[in-house]
Amino acid sequence: MVCMMTGSERMTREQALEGLLSNDLLQLGMDADEVRQELWPEAVVTYSVGVPVAVGGGVRLDALQAAVERGAMGLVCSALPGAGLGGVLTDLSAIHERFPGILLTGFSVGDIAALGDAWLALGELAKAGLACFGNGPAASDEPPAGDAWVVAHRAAHTAGLPSVAVLILRSSDSAEDRVAWLERVADLQNESLAAGRPGFLACEARIERMERALDEVTGAQYLKMVSLCRLFLRTVPHVQVDWSIFGPKVLQVALRCGADDAGLVVASERDRRVPSHHSGEEELRRILRDAGFEPVQRDAVYGRSFVY
Repeated sequence: MVCMMTGSERMTREQALEGLLSNDLLQLGMDADEVRQELWPEAVVTYSVGVPVAVGGGVRLDALQAAVERGAMGLVCSALPGAGLGGVLTDLSAIHERFPGILLTGFSVGDIAALGDAWLALGELAKAGLACFGNGPAASDEPPAGDAWVVAHRAAHTAGLPSVAVLILRSSDSAEDRVAWLERVADLQNESLAAGRPGFLACEARIERMERALDEVTGAQYLKMVSLCRLFLRTVPHVQVDWSIFGPKVLQVALRCGADDAGLVVASERDRRVPSHHSGEEELRRILRDAGFEPVQRDAVYGRSFVY
């Protein structure tokens, strides 16, 4: 049986492992939902409207202008393969100068590793206008919370950048691997907050794609990890989910398993009327309301914008 948590007590490693290995998803989700309601008593789910952009090879500002006109409030950046730090900074500076009101977020640990020294790269990215690190596309083979992961996020916090902790769920990961990720996020969050630095704004268990294989990550495994993100990481404000893989039904269940943010609606497709698992703001708002929540658009750093 999954052990109930009370107050601000931190879940132990043993309890987290028990939760992952237990068949009692219902109890785990109920525990996580209780913590969510303590942190966010309003029945609100946030989401953002933005657009992904690859930088480092010259950026088309006219294309970004069209996205901004369609309601993008943030750009989620990634580095082009082979891009150097100089090219990335040039593109970020150009974007920031053209769109000073648009928040720049993104990049992954893999991006930073390719740009050289993490401390130098993240310090320079912050100066160029980056507002939040870590929510960019991540390679599925990046080790979860390895040494490079911790160094990059610590460097971001030291540079004044909040970050998003993303775990790519893989079928090859053990329960111990996933709990180790939770522990390292919690430890780094405590370290950063104690030093008066920005820490993690959100955490997200993510599945990049479905392989349609017998050993792929299941919806139940995903929901367990969403629940544990909320139960184990109480000092991380938000738990984000992405409905692009499992679809609206799992999204609705995840919102009763501790999640409070539904991720990104791509600005170029925000008016899509046909149900889609990765875009369509109207469809997402309907799904959130059907689950009993009020949809609220936020900016790219988890500040609320307005209610529909």
